[in-house]
Amino acid sequence: MRSLPLLVLLLAWLPSVGQEQYEVFPTDIRPAAEDFAPVRWKNAVVFCSLREQDGIIDHRDARTGKPLADLYRVELDDLGHGKAELLSEAITSPVNDGPASFNADGDLVCYTRNRTIPKRLGNMNARMDHLGLFFSRLENGAWSAPEPFEHNSDRYSVMHASLSADGMELVFASDMPGGQGGTDLYRSSLRNGSWTEPENLGPTINGPSNEVFPFLHPDGTLYFSSDRPGGAGRLDVLKADASGGAPVFMPPPVNSAGNDLGFTTDAQHLHGLMSSDRDGLDRILRVRRSLAPFKDCPEQVMDNFCYAFKEEQDLLDPSLPLAYRWDLGDGTVIQGPEAHHCYEAPGTYTARLDVIDTETGELFLTQGTRTVQVQRQRQAFILAPDTVRTGRAVDLDAGSSNLTDTDVDHYRWDLGDGGRSEGSVIRHAFRTPGIYTLKLEAVGRPGPDGRLEARCSSRRIVVMDRYKEEEDGVVVVTYQDARGLVRSFAYQELPQDEYALTEEELQDAQFTVELFASTERVALSDPRFLEIRKHYPILERFDPVRGKYTYSVGEAKDLAEMYAIYRKVKELQFMEAEVMMIHPEKLTDMSDLAFLTAQDLNRSLVRASNILFGYRDTTVMDAYLPTLDTIITTLNNFPELELVIEAHTDDVGGDDYNLALSQGRASSVEAHLLEKGIAATRIRGIGFGEQHPIANNSEAEGRRLNRRVEFRFHVKREEQANAAHD
Repeated sequence: MRSLPLLVLLLAWLPSVGQEQYEVFPTDIRPAAEDFAPVRWKNAVVFCSLREQDGIIDHRDARTGKPLADLYRVELDDLGHGKAELLSEAITSPVNDGPASFNADGDLVCYTRNRTIPKRLGNMNARMDHLGLFFSRLENGAWSAPEPFEHNSDRYSVMHASLSADGMELVFASDMPGGQGGTDLYRSSLRNGSWTEPENLGPTINGPSNEVFPFLHPDGTLYFSSDRPGGAGRLDVLKADASGGAPVFMPPPVNSAGNDLGFTTDAQHLHGLMSSDRDGLDRILRVRRSLAPFKDCPEQVMDNFCYAFKEEQDLLDPSLPLAYRWDLGDGTVIQGPEAHHCYEAPGTYTARLDVIDTETGELFLTQGTRTVQVQRQRQAFILAPDTVRTGRAVDLDAGSSNLTDTDVDHYRWDLGDGGRSEGSVIRHAFRTPGIYTLKLEAVGRPGPDGRLEARCSSRRIVVMDRYKEEEDGVVVVTYQDARGLVRSFAYQELPQDEYALTEEELQDAQFTVELFASTERVALSDPRFLEIRKHYPILERFDPVRGKYTYSVGEAKDLAEMYAIYRKVKELQFMEAEVMMIHPEKLTDMSDLAFLTAQDLNRSLVRASNILFGYRDTTVMDAYLPTLDTIITTLNNFPELELVIEAHTDDVGGDDYNLALSQGRASSVEAHLLEKGIAATRIRGIGFGEQHPIANNSEAEGRRLNRRVEFRFHVKREEQANAAHD
């Protein structure tokens, strides 16, 4: 027995392994100040900052006039908009504090500060002012009094500490004598409670220039900054592998023409932090290692779980009361030696071919079994409508991606219109009509070899410049044609409002192909309808929510039939035509108006065939004014309601005559309501002539029913918006 996939081949999209790059992103720590040398501490970021402190004596650098440096913190998740807070009063001095480094547990900090506090802070620019390292422990939620590093000196500075994860190793910068020149990097180890004599990291790391702001990664990689020649600017970030090779400059945009320093990164060298004055002031930046984006983005493939099952060897004797039956493992049973079946969801199914005794209905034997692995396409998947409107935000969702073999770090989007974004779900508004190619790339975290992988998919989206003032209501429809091919197109609910269809109403819904909508009424004899009227009658409606007359062709419940009309309309050059869903009529009896709420009446139709006019007359007879009084009372009771008055005729007489007659009658009813105090902004009278019969015009009773006035209530748009908001 074989299991063959139908309609689509199951493909496994291979991840791309491209050229790596770095990306930097600004942060927005409040209030704005000069911030530098960030480092992770638990779920926060600790950094040096030159910022004003409320309630503390204002000490400033005598040379720059700026506040002295202190250690601040902000929650990691709040880097985009968080408020900085002082790390701790216990380790804050009147002089410069920071930068800092923590062990992996976060309960030990080593930080830089001025060794001495002069009697007058204005003396801080004297040569005697040197920096030293100090330790503090977090005990019972409080930092202990700082303890000096035993190799601090009053002859040179010891600064910019980087603690190892276990707190037993320390790398720092110093201008102590005997180095390679300028400021060098040194190492010291904690042995038996004491720190070993500092060891210069040697000429491979240090040079005649200044090496500062080291960061010792847990895997032994060393990052630091230097002003040595060959960089992009003044201070540049370098990276030295644990293998002992020569350090290399980090690429742009990590390095810039400014001072780039304080680089730190996570265990996988994927997400990091740094600071830079490339824009004029020291700012903290987020850093991310990534791949060159959107290099290989094949068109995404729709999942298909359809299979064909066939028994090649028919073992049954026709003279016996035996027959084949497939049990497909998901509760589906199909009679016969062949079966075509579409599973609803991925999974492992056991398909079994049974031989059944047709006289008893019992199992005679199981001829064979087959395990079927139903899998989704392994790909980044873009969930989005096929068609959207200009200027209206649409959700683009990566949540349906099937990437079980990829530890996704982040999703990034190329929106096809020059825009780019990130996130598993984003919102985007296209400004210009056209056909755009969306690209979604899922970038994974590094594998065991440290390399990054990404999976990328693409799909098209059509943007139409219509209904700019309306919210998007696009719905994607799929159906299977006679050849078994799955087709899809988009339609938009008509009319557009906050109305939700119940399941029963959805079963009664119909579809139409809307050619266009217009704020001005268009005669059905208009030349633009000349060719299409040879194929379909034009249907005119008024949409009170949009405040537009709509012109459409065809009405059907069957989507396959509607698709054929849709294609024909496109051939006739109505390029902006689209399939719309017509909500079923919500008929309301005149006698029920007194018992309904405004929301009950929203989008309801009151049909009145008992409002009669004289022969070829547009004046409402006095005998029928009480019916209009009921309408007036309803409008007075619910100021949020608006009303469209629709007048209809039978087919006796010419089209133009009946249209004019019905318009006159609708206007007559409208005038009566205006006379009774209903505001003109709340009502509109429209005559449709013989366009919308509800009965057979070949019979007298049918013609009587077609001569009618209909009242369509709707809650005005701002009231609907308020109700939805509440």
